Amino acid sequence: MAGADYEEVRRQLRERGYLEGRLERFVLRDPRHLLRSSAKAALLGAPVLGALLAAAAVAANRPLLGVRDALVLWLYFTVLAGGVLLALDLAAAGIVGALARRRAP
Repeated sequence: MAGADYEEVRRQLRERGYLEGRLERFVLRDPRHLLRSSAKAALLGAPVLGALLAAAAVAANRPLLGVRDALVLWLYFTVLAGGVLLALDLAAAGIVGALARRRAP
């Protein structure tokens, strides 16, 4: 019953021009779009986070690790960071979407 009331309020607000902002369209749209957006964010963030982690590992082990080691670490950390960022993006979008759907009209 509450879900139907919420959808009616959303429809009326949309007719009046509300709920057309970027955040509303991002959070309350089809889950396939959220997956695509999360994958894009992970692809953009993973190399940066991988480079930071690799640089930190090389700096902590300065005399033992060289440039070749740094590149291998960057590759490994990029792959791992991509998976973690994708999972975190999807979890955050899911939580925000669930909260947006549950809020009272």
